[in-house]
Amino acid sequence: MQVSYVPSSEPGQWRRTPPFLRPPELPQWAAKVKPFAIERPDQFRPGGPPAMGDKRWAVAFDEVKMLGGTESKTRTEEQTLIAKFWSDFSYTETPPGHWNSIASTIAAGRKLPVAESARLFAILNVALVDAGIACWDAKFHYNFWRPVTAIPRAAEDGNAETEPNAAWLPLLHTPAHPEYPSGHSTFSGAAVVVLGAFFGGDAVEFTVRSDGLPKIERHFTSLRACAEECGASRVGAGIHYRFSCEDGMALGERVAAEVLEKREVK
Repeated sequence: MQVSYVPSSEPGQWRRTPPFLRPPELPQWAAKVKPFAIERPDQFRPGGPPAMGDKRWAVAFDEVKMLGGTESKTRTEEQTLIAKFWSDFSYTETPPGHWNSIASTIAAGRKLPVAESARLFAILNVALVDAGIACWDAKFHYNFWRPVTAIPRAAEDGNAETEPNAAWLPLLHTPAHPEYPSGHSTFSGAAVVVLGAFFGGDAVEFTVRSDGLPKIERHFTSLRACAEECGASRVGAGIHYRFSCEDGMALGERVAAEVLEKREVK
């Protein structure tokens, strides 16, 4: 069943983004899909992006403008690699799949029994699905604009500290859905909580591979460090603001904590 969605031309509101100008992805999802464990999609809805007249908006705007553009002079080679490593676009395993791969690597390294592995993946994916539903609820509730729209149109945001750049483009193509909160960060927050519960805390050592850069590996000694890098990658890619990554991580954590409480995983 489809839910009608009409983009807005108002400052701060999402509209189709270049270069493909695709219609919004899954605007009906949170409205029509029943979560597995949380009570309703908006149960943990975050407070929303900062007001555009706020200093926090200007700081986040300037960060992604400087760091995430195709012509950035401040983004390092490693930050560029990280952005591409965690891109997880269509025809890849996607962000939830990436965390399933991480869970599989850790479970194999710990020689987790088959029954316990099945339990792990069942609970992990319930948390990831509910986190996705909660994230999409917030995305289409706040309907916030992407950097690729905000930066060329900054003169319309009412903030004297943000300056437009009509030629600005992000390092990576922008996904076709509203900006706030970050999906990557929401899925990551949920995965960190579930995996930490199963593997005895945050201090877990593992190596990650990527469909986007199949010859590259990233090594981590904590789950949270991995999740934070995944979130930061979206700023370096020019796709998200920092506050959307922080709020997305917190949203995913809250959803996963609720899943674990209901599944009695301590």
